[in-house]
Amino acid sequence: MLKVYKVIYPTEFWECQVEINEDFIVSGPAWEGNCKSAMEGMIAFWMGGNERLAENEGNVSKTFAQQLAREAYMILVERDLTLYGVIEEIGSREGWGKPDGSLGYKLIYVDDVEIRHKDFEVEEI
Repeated sequence: MLKVYKVIYPTEFWECQVEINEDFIVSGPAWEGNCKSAMEGMIAFWMGGNERLAENEGNVSKTFAQQLAREAYMILVERDLTLYGVIEEIGSREGWGKPDGSLGYKLIYVDDVEIRHKDFEVEEI
């Protein structure tokens, strides 16, 4: 079943959307089974994965969407990329599959990240 998750990072007024089909059948060199099992593998790959899964009451899709959103946000802070650029960058990183739908999940929207000099306050101490 196809679901769309909106992930919000409220302190930065940022959001993204992730489309997930847990039943999607995955067949390839790195992942075998369904989308849910691939997401479980990616969650487990990163330190703290079990804790994040427990925080989300065992919900694999929610935990994965959260983890994917964080990765996308960090990439956008580092580099000014389009959605396509973020998808390509994530797909090239260790421990991730490409979020283009080929594994049953897809990053479908990311807000821009704008960091302006004037937003940083300087105070002499």
